[in-house]
Amino acid sequence: TVVTPDPLVQCMIDQVDSATVSLYDRELAGELPVWVGGEWYTIPTRYTYSGEPIQRATQYVGEYLQNRGLDVEYHQWYDATNPNVIGELPGQTNPDDIYIICGHLDAVPGSPGADDNGSGSVAVMLAADILTLYQWNCTLRFALWTGEEQGLDGSAAYAQRAYQQGENILGVLNLDMIAWNTIGSNPDISLHARSTMPPTMQLAQLMADV
Repeated sequence: TVVTPDPLVQCMIDQVDSATVSLYDRELAGELPVWVGGEWYTIPTRYTYSGEPIQRATQYVGEYLQNRGLDVEYHQWYDATNPNVIGELPGQTNPDDIYIICGHLDAVPGSPGADDNGSGSVAVMLAADILTLYQWNCTLRFALWTGEEQGLDGSAAYAQRAYQQGENILGVLNLDMIAWNTIGSNPDISLHARSTMPPTMQLAQLMADV
C-alpha cells in the first residue's frame, strides 16, 4: 500500500546517521573504549556470566540512559553483575499505558557481538536519544536484556514480573540482529508477529509502513 509519511516521524528518522550507528556499535563491540564509572573501559565481552565485563557493559548503558534524563532500573534476575537495564520516560497523561523498545545486550563467548546483538542495542540507544526529545502521553521504556543467549532468561524474568504486577504493556518492539546483512545479500527485515495476537500484527504492519 501507499503510505503517506508522517512529517514528525520523518523528522525523527532524519536524526539517525550512520556515523553515530557505527560509533555506538564499535563501542559495544570493544573496538573503542567507553566512559563508564568515571573512567575509560574497553568492553572485552558481553557474555552474561563474564563478571566484570558484563557488569561494566550494563553500567555503561545504564549511565547512558540516565544521561538522557530517564529513570533507570537495574533489574536483577540472576545477580548484580548482569542485570537487565531499563530506562523509563513516564507518560504525561496516561502513564499506565506502556510501550517498550528493547534488545538483548549480551553476546556469546568469543564474539564481539557487533551484530548479535550490538545492532539491536544501538537501535535502542538511538531511540532513547531521539524519543526523549519529545513529550509523550504514554510511558516509554528502553530496555537492554541480559541472559538472552542462555534462553531468553533476562527478558523472561522481566515479562513474568510485569505480568504478576498487572502492568498494562500495550506494545513491545524487540530488535535482534538488525544488521545481519552481508555485502550482496537482500536487505530484508523479518517481522515476527502472531495472527492469534492481533496487536502484534498491527505493530508489524506499522513497522513495515515506516
